[in-house]
Amino acid sequence: AVETHSILQPTLNPIDGSIIQMYSDAADWVQENGFKGLVIATEATHFSAGANLNMILEAAQRKDWAAIGQMSKAMQDALQKLRFAPFPVVAAPHGMALGGGYETIGAVDRIVAAAELYTGLVEVGVGLIPGGGGNLRMILHLTDKFAKARTGPFPVVQKAFEVIAFAKVSSSAKEAVALGYLTKSDKIAINGDHRIALAKQEALEMAKTYQPPEMRTDIMLPGVGGRLAIESSVLAMVKAYQISPHDAKIAGKLAYVLTGGDKGGPTSPVDEQY
Repeated sequence: AVETHSILQPTLNPIDGSIIQMYSDAADWVQENGFKGLVIATEATHFSAGANLNMILEAAQRKDWAAIGQMSKAMQDALQKLRFAPFPVVAAPHGMALGGGYETIGAVDRIVAAAELYTGLVEVGVGLIPGGGGNLRMILHLTDKFAKARTGPFPVVQKAFEVIAFAKVSSSAKEAVALGYLTKSDKIAINGDHRIALAKQEALEMAKTYQPPEMRTDIMLPGVGGRLAIESSVLAMVKAYQISPHDAKIAGKLAYVLTGGDKGGPTSPVDEQY
């Protein structure tokens, strides 16, 4: 059997500490009770509109930066726990799956999405950068997508930056594949009402030969050179009055993360935990 874990909260299903804890507990519960897999879904109007920003805002107003860091780390840890669980995890999103909602579905083994899917990393639109693993998912998806072209790390990061910095949201599941949010191995349910049943079938089929993924230690990022190239483009947009100086500040933080921070470089692979 497969455990179907349903997020049943308000219409937009905001992600808070209780939801994050539920992800972690679900991973333990499935294994302890001998289920073959896990399906993450909801019958609410939308899968999830993302993190509970009021909770983050309150912490920021208190200047409790440690609390914000702990929230981000808890989300990352819970989703990595699902990613490396010894059983298949399948998500069945529909409607909006934004910010943390996308980070949730991006972490699983397979997505069975309703054709009507509005998904994306929209944090930059409110002055933040993705903090729950969304940057990592985009880098991994695009690295695999660009692998045959052997383009090197910069085009991967450039594409990820364009999608995340401009908070691009798919107008359909098909467009989500084109943007890099979904992969070609993910499935699209033309009739969205069938997505949960199809996701269960997918999990059961995967369970027959399932092996959890290995931790990626070979992620190539462009480092300082790539970051300077992106920052140059951002500065040009400021000078052309296309974005504000504050937008540029947020974009700079995003560029720092996507290019590998202090460790990234064309000859210095990093692991996904970094």
